[in-house]
Amino acid sequence: MKRVFDHKFSSFLFCFLLMHAVSSAFIVFVPVSARYPNPIFLFLLMLTFISFFVFGCIFLYFLSNEFVSSNMYVMKPSVVQLNFNVKLCSILSILGFLMVFYDRVFIRGIDYSQGLRVARYIWLESGSGSLLSVFGNLIIPFAYVSLFILLTQSRNLIKSQKLILVIGSFLGIVGHAALNGGRSNILIALFIAFFCIIVRDRTIQSSRSNRLFEFLIMIFLISFVLYMTSLSAKMAGISYKELSVLGIDNLYGSIDENYDSIGGFFGETGYLITYVFAYLFHGAWTAESLPFIEDHQKLEGSYLLFSFSVILREIGVLSQSISPGYFSEHGAFISLPGALYYDVGLIGVAVLSSMLGAVVGFGMALIKNRRAGVFVIGATMYVVVIALMSPILPAYGLMYLNFVFFVFVIFSIINRLKYKCSNYWL
Repeated sequence: MKRVFDHKFSSFLFCFLLMHAVSSAFIVFVPVSARYPNPIFLFLLMLTFISFFVFGCIFLYFLSNEFVSSNMYVMKPSVVQLNFNVKLCSILSILGFLMVFYDRVFIRGIDYSQGLRVARYIWLESGSGSLLSVFGNLIIPFAYVSLFILLTQSRNLIKSQKLILVIGSFLGIVGHAALNGGRSNILIALFIAFFCIIVRDRTIQSSRSNRLFEFLIMIFLISFVLYMTSLSAKMAGISYKELSVLGIDNLYGSIDENYDSIGGFFGETGYLITYVFAYLFHGAWTAESLPFIEDHQKLEGSYLLFSFSVILREIGVLSQSISPGYFSEHGAFISLPGALYYDVGLIGVAVLSSMLGAVVGFGMALIKNRRAGVFVIGATMYVVVIALMSPILPAYGLMYLNFVFFVFVIFSIINRLKYKCSNYWL
């Protein structure tokens, strides 16, 4: 059998397992437990999900490599095509941000001087936006394509192209997140960046300055998440410790008697960081609570179908969407394994996780063999992000991730129509 376990696939598996290891370490070592603890159930659930996902992923990756031949003569984007896409994605990102900004500030009259988190709640109560806002929100996800081009094509870009991509990415991702007063856009950007770094061509050594720049991007995005979280404490006029205690309780956690030791070791900042990790990984607590809640009431709604039913409702296929899962109504996440269990039980977790793994394995095999155009890359990115974010939440439930995939489809169509071929962008 030919060697097919390449660095891209092994890097993905490492990142997938690392995310679950970090989540597990937080659950085990931080002095917080689930409100309704059931560690045996949680262990069995996670073991089932991870085992069947990895099995499905590896099986179809190896199988696909046996039947999909490697394309040795791929057509990369030309200088003209690359320049066109740099301008297209950056301009649409910037234009989308300006449209949304104008709608929020001048049409809705939202006062951002009170703070981004305060402005968020004013925005949520302001109702639907103008047509300008609708169109702006449709094109602003091109910022994620700008980020994709920046991270995968940096060796082919001149300084002016990198600059406009940075501006487009920054305004479309960070600027939009600031206007929303939220963090989900930043999380999506982080995991898309991980995907780009995993799958890009490594035969050409990245320069030290590029690696430093990418590291600084990651640090900035993480710092922005911390900053947005700290604004919640400022808005409420409470300390980071009070924020973390109240927040953890709302996230179905229960602090232990040793919780004060965090402040003893790390001060107030330690409570802020703990709360951010709780915000990210509390899906394990909600999943762990499912057996207790099942014993006391019937679980209504669906995590698998809710997001897609919303899309079908918006385009007129359904008169109303399916109700969301139990924890959505209480402002909490649930991990992807927990969401699958919620809808289809433990056997369903095994079946669906192996199917998700198979799709990821097939996409990664196409990328390895350079059989992936922009559409395949975008589709693989979508399922890889879902897999990497599985300890946090079902990422397909983040409506914005679906918009990002839609933009990659549009990006693929534009290039297919203009250049009459599907180039290999990695």
